Amino acid sequence: MPRPSKFLILSAFAALYLIWGSTYLGILFAIQSIPPFLMAGVRFFLAGIIMYAIARLQGAPKPDPATWRDAIIVGAPAIEAARRFTKRAWSQTGCAAW
Repeated sequence: MPRPSKFLILSAFAALYLIWGSTYLGILFAIQSIPPFLMAGVRFFLAGIIMYAIARLQGAPKPDPATWRDAIIVGAPAIEAARRFTKRAWSQTGCAAW
């Protein structure tokens, strides 16, 4: 495999820095205007939609109802546990433990 040029490497790092850094800026603005749990839920929902769309575009089969059921059985308790632990950390410290 040919070695990438210095320009491509620097461009990749610049893109990574800008994209990654902008997410933190977006989170800062969102926290100031949206309740934290709603913001987290919207972020995870949008991430799931994007990943599902990418998988379907790459030819992944559409999940059958049993797969959706299993995902809900595993995911719902995990989300509830995370919510409870975060609520507990918030109530004990006065701020969210990120």
